[in-house]
Amino acid sequence: MNPTEPFIFPKKWGTLRPKLIIFLVAILTFLAVVIGYFEISQSRRGIMELLQKEAETITEALFTSAENALQTYAEFTQLIERHLFNTAFMLIHLQNENALSPSNFRSLLQRSGVARAFTVNTWGKLIGRTYPADVSKHFRPENILEFVQPLFEEDMDRISGMVEDWEGKTHYAVAVKNTPHSAWVLCTDPESMLELRRRVGIGRIIQDLGENPEIVYIVLQDENGILSATRNVTTMPSLRNDAFLEQVLTRQELNSRVTRFQDQEVLEVVKPFMVHGDLLGVIRVGLNMEPANRAVRRTMQRGVLVLFGFIVIGVILFNFFVTQQNYTLLTEAYSKIKTYTGNILENMADAVVAVNHQGRITLFNRAAEKLFGKLSPQVVGKSCRDIIGEQTSLLDQTLQTGQEVRDREVVYHFNGHEKVLSVTTTLLRNNRGEIDSAVAVLKDLTEKKAWEERLRRQEKLTAMGELASGVAHEIRNPLNAISIIAQRLNVEFTPTENQEEYRDLVNSVISETKRVGSIIQRFLEFARPPKLNLQRLCLNQVIAQAVKLVENEAKEKGIQLKFEKGEKVELFIDGNQMEQVFLNLLQNSLQATPAGGAITVRVFKMDHEAVVEVSDTGEGIPPENLNRIFDLYFTTKPEGTGMGLSLSHRIVTEHGGRIEVTSKVNEGSTFRVVLLV
Repeated sequence: MNPTEPFIFPKKWGTLRPKLIIFLVAILTFLAVVIGYFEISQSRRGIMELLQKEAETITEALFTSAENALQTYAEFTQLIERHLFNTAFMLIHLQNENALSPSNFRSLLQRSGVARAFTVNTWGKLIGRTYPADVSKHFRPENILEFVQPLFEEDMDRISGMVEDWEGKTHYAVAVKNTPHSAWVLCTDPESMLELRRRVGIGRIIQDLGENPEIVYIVLQDENGILSATRNVTTMPSLRNDAFLEQVLTRQELNSRVTRFQDQEVLEVVKPFMVHGDLLGVIRVGLNMEPANRAVRRTMQRGVLVLFGFIVIGVILFNFFVTQQNYTLLTEAYSKIKTYTGNILENMADAVVAVNHQGRITLFNRAAEKLFGKLSPQVVGKSCRDIIGEQTSLLDQTLQTGQEVRDREVVYHFNGHEKVLSVTTTLLRNNRGEIDSAVAVLKDLTEKKAWEERLRRQEKLTAMGELASGVAHEIRNPLNAISIIAQRLNVEFTPTENQEEYRDLVNSVISETKRVGSIIQRFLEFARPPKLNLQRLCLNQVIAQAVKLVENEAKEKGIQLKFEKGEKVELFIDGNQMEQVFLNLLQNSLQATPAGGAITVRVFKMDHEAVVEVSDTGEGIPPENLNRIFDLYFTTKPEGTGMGLSLSHRIVTEHGGRIEVTSKVNEGSTFRVVLLV
């Protein structure tokens, strides 16, 4: 059976049919659910109707009380305004009669209960008398100017309104024009006005009603925010941000809903608050839903008990028939999936390494074994550092940071070899979202990078060779003319004086032109290399010829030259050109190795390749020069031409091989020529 196919019960299991049992249990469960749902719905509907009627009654009473409170406050405000105007006119009268002495001024304001009094000009600046003396410290000039400006610009004799002080408190004030360019401003105490509003305003009514335990909150709210509310309310959603409240404002009729307030379910009744036909906001009353919810929960508990009985019976019967068969099917499916997944991972071309949340290796496929040179049983249960040492482990980094890596190129060193890897890591999490393990897929890019580097070098050498060929052709013709003229001067002309100096100069010209001609010839040979003369030759013999040519020079410099032939290797090569390659490498080693040093030549086979290593204990090559040593004309020697390694690289490449180099400064270098067998 395919594990992805749906489970199918057998048609018979003894004398009972599981399908029939499931059907009967389902019918009984359905009936129990329907009956329970009907009872719960009826109970909840009745309680909700009672709550809604109660909320509507409270809202209507609050609405009527609010209208009366607003009317009372408005009448008080009118009386205060009339009193302030009368006091201002009295001040103007006394001033005009020259009877406004400082004592009369203070006495009148104190008896009238005026908190602030002063005169201002048309620019809002205080002039003349002030009460109290430090009144200028209480108000910003721009606020005063904004208040009195209509009095002068619109040719009015009096105005009333609000003035804000430095602390942000608003004072109820009146202004009466004293002269065409000045006016008296009288203000009430903001604390007294606030206390008046508290005593006769709707806020007091809301606080008193809010003491009822069944009322969760009462809020009077307009589009700008909360106007008044019970003490437990600090914030409420804006009317325009709530579709239900916006609908109440639009239709201007009472409505209700069930909502939440401070993690508590409430029945909210909302009614538009209108005074004299003007919409001032909405009144929101929230009633506690806990009594209704308790009744519903009791009903639900009874229904759940009945339903639970049916379900228990059905589950017992159902499990009895299917547990054994399901266990068998699941075991078989799990085994198939595990085998299938394991085969995929084991046979992937890329290395796959998995670790658990502790960083211990749990999976190490065949490609990983080949890449790291270790078998899976040797590394499973160990950490990544047991494989790569102190080098940075991207798997451990992924576990620590929780950040996955995609196709990141890194360089690792294994068993003395450098590997360029492309690493992709993935985190696996458990059902709680915690990191359970991490998987890394590693692609070995070493060979690819090496081929790309060899191709780059070959293209560069070819281009530089073509350039050298063109330059050599252009130089050779005038050089030949110079050589012929020098030879004729040497043979056909004899100076009357300084003959010996003349002959030395002419001979120098002739010898230097020959030297330049030989350099040009090497350029041409590099640009137009001779066709390979491939023959099946013993590689050891070709190398032995090159070693023999430098033996004497090595002895003279006090350098030990060793040739480790290894096994016999025969392959198709051009003997002369390959001998030139090994000769160039040996001469470079001789020049770089001091007296007392050693040069070792080794020959061995590795897979289907023949490898020749030329190692020395010389001065080594600086890291910044390693990528340039095969470039044409690149040299660090005062008398070098920079063509030896370039020519060697071209010859090896034409044989289908490659030449590699590793070096450490002050320790030596190793050149490796790899040829296909």
